[in-house]
Amino acid sequence: PKVAMEIVERYGHLMTEPEREAIRGAAQRVLRNLPQSARHYQQIFFAHPVSAQAPEASRALSELRLELGDRYPEAPQSRYLERANVWFDAKDYNRAKDEFTNLTERLDGEEREQARARLAAASYHSGRTQPAYDYLRGQRFQSPAAAAERLYYLGAAARRMGRRTEMIQYANELASDFPQSPWRLQLLRDLGNTYLLENDHANYSKYFKSCHEAFRGNEDAAYCHWWYTWNTFLRQRPKAR
Repeated sequence: PKVAMEIVERYGHLMTEPEREAIRGAAQRVLRNLPQSARHYQQIFFAHPVSAQAPEASRALSELRLELGDRYPEAPQSRYLERANVWFDAKDYNRAKDEFTNLTERLDGEEREQARARLAAASYHSGRTQPAYDYLRGQRFQSPAAAAERLYYLGAAARRMGRRTEMIQYANELASDFPQSPWRLQLLRDLGNTYLLENDHANYSKYFKSCHEAFRGNEDAAYCHWWYTWNTFLRQRPKAR
């Protein structure tokens, strides 16, 4: 075990974090430093559930929980939200949906609201547009982050269902309540793209301009700036740059 730890210390920079944590977890387990072993495996379980080392970590944690009993180092609930978000970012929306569903019952406060918002987002991305929309319509969040995400996905679902007026309504709510939220930027981009696909120069220019002006300096707004400038050029406006 000590040799393994020395290898990690010397060559760890050549390994992925799950590889390093798996070696450390196994070594600490052999050395009978069981709580520390559990912490290494937990890093894999929560931060890298899609890694090749995740099944090994999950098995080891189940065994360590039985062996340690009350001495098992419980992770904070926020780590379970982190794990669910990893599945979401990996676009495994069905797995993410299952994780977020479980967390809506386990978490409290702002973290519960985040789980509920992401539950609807996972449903939306897995093609369950109407259920996601209906679920979010019935939710009200105190957390600014969750509330802004709710408005974005209501707008995105409205777009997918062809409800343009509602989409604009949610964009206006984001402008009023969360003017600097990245979710507002995304919905403005979506609106611009909606009109761009219809070759509606006036409206796509309007929303791309709003996106660019509200989020100057934001790399994600560069797309909006490009399309607004291009449309201005096409219309031969002297202020195009």
